[in-house]
Amino acid sequence: MRGLGADKKREFCLSFRGRTTRVLVEEKMDSKTGRHRGFSRNYLPVMVRAGDQYVNREVDVEVHDMDNGWLIGRLTKQDFQPELAPRISANV
Repeated sequence: MRGLGADKKREFCLSFRGRTTRVLVEEKMDSKTGRHRGFSRNYLPVMVRAGDQYVNREVDVEVHDMDNGWLIGRLTKQDFQPELAPRISANV
């Protein structure tokens, strides 16, 4: 029964791939990827690369993948503001 539930959740989450959803960006970050964690309006877990200035803001995120139960997305052009973007070093 749990396996079926997990499969259904994954299927539902993956149905958002290629779509845009509103996400409330939280302060918590994934230690491996450096992405901020957040949740969509219907409580889907989403990770997005965003600067600290986006924390506690609701932004549009285009979902493109899923990893370890988290949807992975990017800020849409509408919400992306270069002056608020995280600085990425060329040495990374």
